[in-house]
Amino acid sequence: MSSTPQQPHSPPGMRRLGGVFITLLFFALLIGTLATFFAKQHWTAEIFCHLRIQITIGLAICLLLAVVRKQKTRVIAAAVFLLVNMVWIAPYFLPPPNQPDAEGTSVKILSANVLASNDQYDLFVKTLRQHNPDIAVIVEVTQRWHDKIADALSEDYPHQHILPQPNPFGIGIISKLPFESIEPIVAADTELVSLDARFMGPTGRRLRLIATHPYPPLSQRCFETRSQQLIALAQRMDPAEDNIVAGDFNLTPWSPIFSEVLAAGDLKDSRVGFGIASTWYAFPNFLGSLHIDHVLTSQSLKTISHEVSGDYGSDHRAVIVEIQQLETAPGMKKRSTPARPASPVAQPGKKTNSTSTNSTPTVSIVYSLEYLIDLGGMEKMRPFDIRKYEKIYNALREEDLVLPVI
Repeated sequence: MSSTPQQPHSPPGMRRLGGVFITLLFFALLIGTLATFFAKQHWTAEIFCHLRIQITIGLAICLLLAVVRKQKTRVIAAAVFLLVNMVWIAPYFLPPPNQPDAEGTSVKILSANVLASNDQYDLFVKTLRQHNPDIAVIVEVTQRWHDKIADALSEDYPHQHILPQPNPFGIGIISKLPFESIEPIVAADTELVSLDARFMGPTGRRLRLIATHPYPPLSQRCFETRSQQLIALAQRMDPAEDNIVAGDFNLTPWSPIFSEVLAAGDLKDSRVGFGIASTWYAFPNFLGSLHIDHVLTSQSLKTISHEVSGDYGSDHRAVIVEIQQLETAPGMKKRSTPARPASPVAQPGKKTNSTSTNSTPTVSIVYSLEYLIDLGGMEKMRPFDIRKYEKIYNALREEDLVLPVI
């Protein structure tokens, strides 16, 4: 008579240790999600926003384990916190609204952080030629990088404006399209330079591109400087133009600051509808990487494709975006002649002077960015648009019904 061999069991001590680890991980994920609600106030809280993908995956695993173990309270908590994080991520997997195509009106833009200490210049040139963009934004350009690539690319990209620096904040734009204009923008209280360039687009409408590379948020001061710089650049955008902001933002789409940047310039993330990107650190998968290199566009531009490059020796991967400048851009906002004299309106954070030299009665309007409500992503789930005040302010300015007080 034979006996069935017993299956080996995990020692009780190992099972308890595993349970303790899962419990600690679960509470760490909950605390991390709660911290994202304070991301606008402090740089350490924003770190957890950047890890939303990793937190979401961790919560999904904890949810499955809780279901298997029939831990009802943990199932509910994991599901709620998982939903909070998924609100931010889900739009990137939803296809954008269809728009009519127009042949021959697309422009391909590449944005690359080449890494100042990187010496694989030929590999970057090869990568650039492989993707063959019409316009390339290059950041962390040192004098050596300038010397190595300017001549090598002069035939393909005859229009170049490069400002090398001995630090990681050199910046440049090289283009097949001629510049209509290009000028530097120096961020407040810093020496950081962004570039504001204008080109004639394929449709005959002007295309405006701002290239930027703010400080990484490694302290509260850098966090505030980076956020203010990006929002200020977005606020420079004219909604009557086709606008693009590109570069290494040192910011992921999962931060509420990113949402404020989009709102400030009436911009959209070109990555939406194309899944999750990984640009830094240059690992081949999103679990060990963050999406901090971006190309933002105005509502009047359609994204045709969005991809990330291979390795060119940097700790970043380049972002390559093909956009379409539609012949008749749906939703393109035109400036119209006001039907009555314009009234003053306070810019965000400024007081309004209610006195006017015009005899026509005027109304003072007060608006502040503080009116924007952030609930860690939950505000996106409301059917009631809680960003309506900002949209009213922008609509009044776009129609020239009010004028800003300088």
